[in-house]
This record gives sequence, structure tokens and C-alpha cells, in this order.
Amino acid sequence: MNKKFQYGLKLWSVNTGSYKNEAQRLYDEGLYDFIELYSVPGSLETLTSWKMQDIPFVIHAPHYKYGLNLSNPELFDSNMDLVKLAQTFADGLNAEYIVFHPGSGGKITETIRQVNLINDSRILVENKPYKTVPKMKADFCTGSRPEEIKMLLENTNAGFCFDIGHAIAAASSFNLDYIEYTREFITLNPTLYHISDTDIQAEVDFHYNFGNGNMDTAGILELLPENSKITIETNKKSKHNLDDFRDDINYLNNLLTTARVSCQNK
Repeated sequence: MNKKFQYGLKLWSVNTGSYKNEAQRLYDEGLYDFIELYSVPGSLETLTSWKMQDIPFVIHAPHYKYGLNLSNPELFDSNMDLVKLAQTFADGLNAEYIVFHPGSGGKITETIRQVNLINDSRILVENKPYKTVPKMKADFCTGSRPEEIKMLLENTNAGFCFDIGHAIAAASSFNLDYIEYTREFITLNPTLYHISDTDIQAEVDFHYNFGNGNMDTAGILELLPENSKITIETNKKSKHNLDDFRDDINYLNNLLTTARVSCQNK
């Protein structure tokens, strides 16, 4: 598998302690290529600190945990407050993209309407599992099917962030082959990918570190285009270091190397 990817580190805007320092050190070592920063409401004061990082950024907007639901027309005003927060982080950090979840319990047409009203060319909309978690207070997630994402892309100026774990969970809900479901989403030409290991039988994603789930990681990597931007969304056991992240990057690179050597020896 003669491929190289651009790797991203997922952090939260409140991670201004040890993670932030470790992030700079690992970036300087050349381990990864960008930070995807989740903009936590109430943490705008951390923006000055993040500006000191000499690292490219992608911003992830708040999601259901903080009440953002672009598929709910009744939440439009509060949605726009959270959108402005993400845009402020993106402006301050010169971020090329802002990732949004499309919502839950609503229609993709409402998500389309709100995305068009936001009118920000940096928006990437992320696919979701079908099954919700209890905190979401909805029966299903909006944007779990390729046809929903395709409709959104065709009717807005947004791009696509493809979350592989979310697609695998949705495939489980719909009793579909997750590899084929992944292929279908990739035909929509994602700008950014999210990846972690998971349980392919589960209807929710678990953000396992690689090797701790049962996903065919090598098979998934084979599907991704050369030089794809991929945010690693795996768990971090320590609050003081990013050793798990380093291990996950090494795991993926070892898979790529092993597959490349195998192909050369055939």
C-alpha cells in the first residue's frame, strides 16, 4: 500500500495544559500535520494561547452536547451563537475548515437551510451514526446516509468530513456491509476524514485506539485516496501526554509499510 496521509490530532480548546505542550513537541518532530480543535463554549479566552502554536488548525464546532442542532428550526438562534464561536476560533487560528454535525431528529433540508444562511465556505458537514445516545434526546441522527450528505453537498457550498466510525455504526443499524458503505461515502469526495478503531457490530462508535477493535483498518486505509487529511479520533488514557496518539500514528504507518512490503514481494 504505497500511500502517505496527512494526520491530524484531535484536541479540545480547553486542553491548554500538558496536551498543548506535547502537541507542539510532536508536531515539531514531524509526527502529524495539523490539529483539529473542538471549540468548547465558554473557552474563547483560550484562543490567545492557541494562537501561539505554530501548527495548522481545523476547527470542529460544538455539537449536541452543547445544544447545536442544525436540523432543528426552533434552535436557529442558539445554533448561530455556537456557529459564531466556531467561526471566531477559525478566524483567529486561520483555520481552513470548520466541521459541523448535521443534527439529530430533524430533516436534512433544514440542515441545508441553516448551512446556507451561515454561508461560510469553510464548512465541512460530518456524517453521523443512525442511532443516537441518550443525551441527544432524539430518535435518530440526521446525516447518517450517503444520500442525505449528497443532497446537502449539492444544495450548499459546504464540503464533506467523512467519519468512518460513524459510517460503520450506521451500517450496523441498517444491516449493511461496512466496507461497501464506506466506499459509497468516499464517492462523495470527502475533504477530511475522521478515523478510529471500533466494534463493527455496534450502532455507536467507540473511538478505540487502533488494534483494540475489530475494524479492518488496513482494508479501510486501502480505500482512502493518497495524501488524504485524516484526523485521528482515538481515546487518550493519560491527561498528561499524547503517547496513545503517537502509538496510533505508528500503528497506521506500520500497516502501510507492511502492506507495501507485501505487495513488493508478490
